[in-house]
Amino acid sequence: MIHKPNIVFFFTDDQRFDTLHALGNAAIKTPNIDKLIARGTALTHAHIPCGTSGAVCMPSRAMLHTGRSLFHLDREGQQIPKNHITLGQALRTNGDRTFGTGKWHNGKESFNRSFAEGAEIFFGGMADHWNVPVHNYDPDCQYNAKLPSCVDMMHSKEVVYRHAHHITPGLHSSEMVCKAGIDFIHRQDGAVPFFAYIAFLAPHDPRVMPESFQRMYDPKHIELPPNFAGGHPFDTGALRIRDEELAAFPRSPEETKQHLADYYAMITHLDDQLGRVMNALEAKGLLEDTIIVFAGDNGLALGQHGLFGKQSCYEHSVRVPLVFAGPGIPAGRTSDTYAYLLAP
Repeated sequence: MIHKPNIVFFFTDDQRFDTLHALGNAAIKTPNIDKLIARGTALTHAHIPCGTSGAVCMPSRAMLHTGRSLFHLDREGQQIPKNHITLGQALRTNGDRTFGTGKWHNGKESFNRSFAEGAEIFFGGMADHWNVPVHNYDPDCQYNAKLPSCVDMMHSKEVVYRHAHHITPGLHSSEMVCKAGIDFIHRQDGAVPFFAYIAFLAPHDPRVMPESFQRMYDPKHIELPPNFAGGHPFDTGALRIRDEELAAFPRSPEETKQHLADYYAMITHLDDQLGRVMNALEAKGLLEDTIIVFAGDNGLALGQHGLFGKQSCYEHSVRVPLVFAGPGIPAGRTSDTYAYLLAP
């Protein structure tokens, strides 16, 4: 019988292709992802299509998990129908132990079809990274828990309910999902191959992170991209979407540099947490028997072409990082072959 390796899949949110130190961005610190690149193969021209939704991540994630191209999804990927087999579902059917944590933007039922275990599950698009409303795994898919909150206590007693089982105040989302992944890894003994899907909420805004990481990047020393502009020269049809309103019009160099500094800091922080997962694999003696995949769901403009979001067909929006490392994968290799972020 051929031995099956484990798979750990790290998926980041809004991380564009040119945000890794080892692949040419000297301004950013990503030591742990750099180690992955040295151990494996980086595809430097991986792409998604521009989305059919303002939340480009939603169809992108549905494509990743089903291997279906954009116009063969159910709508924009809000749900993954039962007849669309997911990556986790296929691995689970073939005997892998499957685990998911973090962001899942494609419906609750498809999460449970994909994973037999899970923790710290976020069903949504974005959240306050310090107070993420998450669910415990429910094998019966009854994710109906609600948390009450008096959101305007100075003026009203109105209670608003958020769909979640719990919130851990002050625990950053990147730390939360990696801790859940580490706890799962600690329970493995190597007897059964596993698929662990660790889906970050970072570096999606709001771009907040521990101060020690924020202090690593001084906005004054951040270089603007060569194609920085105060505004886009024509109406793209998405110039007033929320991503574009995170900065004032016209775009200023100072504000854009601050956004870039925060973006880099979030990526360095998630890199640090990713390193903790890698250490856990090594400590359990599982690292050499595990395929590691690192990818992003879509890019982000942050000042390029006068844009800030991802709702465009420019390279900064549709080109994403993609790295493979582990048994059977060539080490220290980069490839500029065009790739599509699908799981065929």
